Amino acid sequence: MAVTAWQLARFKLPTALEQRLCTPSLVIYADVLRQNVERVIKACGGAQRWCMSSVRWRTRIVRKQQIGGPRRQPHIKTVKSKQIIEELISSGVKQFKCATSREAELLGQTLRGRGDGPFEVVVSYPHTGPTLARIAAAARACRYGNASDGDAEEDIVSWAVIVEDVAGAREVVEAGRTLNPLLNKGGLGSFDEDRPVALDVYLDINPGMNRTGCPLDRALATARSIREAVGERFSGLHMYDGHAGGLLKEHRGDRSKLDAALFPLYDRLLEIDSALGATCTLITAGTPALLSSIAHAGLAATGRHRVSAGTIVLGDLRSFDECPVGLEPAAVVVSRCVSNPTEGVYTLDAGVKALAADAGDPLCQIIGKTDYTLRKASEEHLPVECASITKGDVLYLVPKHICPTVNLAETALWIEGDGEQVERRRVNVHARAHPLLANDRPIDVKALDSSLCYDTWDSFPRDGTSSSRKRRRG
Repeated sequence: MAVTAWQLARFKLPTALEQRLCTPSLVIYADVLRQNVERVIKACGGAQRWCMSSVRWRTRIVRKQQIGGPRRQPHIKTVKSKQIIEELISSGVKQFKCATSREAELLGQTLRGRGDGPFEVVVSYPHTGPTLARIAAAARACRYGNASDGDAEEDIVSWAVIVEDVAGAREVVEAGRTLNPLLNKGGLGSFDEDRPVALDVYLDINPGMNRTGCPLDRALATARSIREAVGERFSGLHMYDGHAGGLLKEHRGDRSKLDAALFPLYDRLLEIDSALGATCTLITAGTPALLSSIAHAGLAATGRHRVSAGTIVLGDLRSFDECPVGLEPAAVVVSRCVSNPTEGVYTLDAGVKALAADAGDPLCQIIGKTDYTLRKASEEHLPVECASITKGDVLYLVPKHICPTVNLAETALWIEGDGEQVERRRVNVHARAHPLLANDRPIDVKALDSSLCYDTWDSFPRDGTSSSRKRRRG
C-alpha cells in the first residue's frame, strides 16, 4: 500500500480546538468530502454521463417521472449520518444502498418530507426474520409517518431488498404486506403502523466473491422463478464485485488485468438481463470495481446501470489505491500520544476501539509523517516506532478501512473551512450498531440531533491568525 504525503496543514485543527478535543475522535472535513464526490463524477465523464435517462420507475411511485441526477447509488454503510446523506442529495444523488435496519431507518427519516424526490433505497443484505420485519417497518414509517401527529402519506421513496432465491423474495414481499406481530410484543408499541408498503426485490448474484448471492450459473433460472412468484415486485439484478480488491492486489495494480477478469462477469450479467427482456435495473461495483464497471461499454449502453460504491465519499487507504481518481481523506481519527514506554516507542490512544481492524495491519497512516513504523494495536493502544513524536502530540490518522471505523464512533466533528476561520459542529453517527430485539424502538434522528445542539456551530481562528473565536447557530 502506497504511502501518501498529505499536507498536515490541510487537516490540522486550530490549537484552540485541539485543546478541547477528547481523543480518539472522528473528524470529517466537509470540503474534502465534496471534492471527493466531484472527482468521482468527473472520473465517470461528468454528471451527464451518469444520468439515468431510462430508469424503469413504477407508476405506483410517481407517474411518468424518472429519477434524475448522476447514475450512482452510494452505500451509506460508510457514512451512517444524516448530514452526509443530505450532502449527497445536494450533489444529485437520488438512489441509496444500505445494509442494516438502522441504516434503513436513517434513510427513511432523512428522505421523508423532502421535496426533491423521488428516491430509491436498496437494502443490499439478505435480511430474514425480525430484521427484515424492521426493514419493512422503516419503509412504512417513511411512507406514512406518524398518523397521531397528523403526518400525511408520502409515496416518494421506493424500497427494495436483495434476495438470492424464491423463498427470500416471497418473504420480502410478504413483510411489506403485513406487520410482523413480533414488532409489538411486550407492550412497547414501537411499531403502530400496519398499512402495507411495497417492497421490491433484486436478485443478488454471486460473481465469485462467495459471500452472498445466487450462483452465477443458476441466476437466470432463479430470476425467472422470482419474477413468476412476485411479478412486478421484481426490480432487477444486483452483482457485488467486491472481490475486485483482491484481484487488483493479485495483479499488482494492473487495471487492464482487472478489467479482463471482471468484464466477462459483466457480459454474463447482460446476457441474463437480455434473456429477461432487457428491462432490469443493474447494480454493480463497490469501490475496487468502480472504474472497471464504468468502463464496460455494454453496461453503459443499457441506460439502466448503476454503481454503488460508498467508501469513496470519505475515502480510506484502500480506496485511494483501488480507485485512483484523486480522492483524499475526508475523515480522519485524531489521536494523542499518551505514553513513551521505552526508547523510540510512543503509544497513541487510538487502538481497535477507534480504528477498524478487519482489513489488517497497518490500521492507518499518520498524516505528515513518514519516519515511523506502526506496531500491533490493542484495544486502546497503538504503539509507534518513531523519532519525531513526543508525549502529548496530537496526530491525524487516515484509516485503512473507513466504513467500520465510522461505526465505532457515536459522534463526529464536522469541519467547515472559511478563510481564517474553521467552523465546527457536532454530528451524530446515527445508524451505528444494531438493535437487540425485534420491537426495540427505531432510531429517532430528530431526537438524537436535538440532544447534540445540532444547529450550533463554533468558529475557531486558524493558527497564526488574529481572528477571535465566534459562535453561531443555524
